[in-house]
Amino acid sequence: MLDAFIIERIRQDRERERQRESARQPLRIERGPPRPPEAEPRRDRDEPAEKRGSTVIDFQL
Repeated sequence: MLDAFIIERIRQDRERERQRESARQPLRIERGPPRPPEAEPRRDRDEPAEKRGSTVIDFQL
């Protein structure tokens, strides 16, 4: 059986933990203003669209 001192110590530790948890405030995450829609889709490459296609790669050396 636990001594009264140990039981009281556990009770105090739990009470301190509850006080610490209640003292914490949740973080508020604010969203920035919405981005305006882009007029044209961005292209990562400067290549014209007609140069795109498929390429055959020979992996046999």
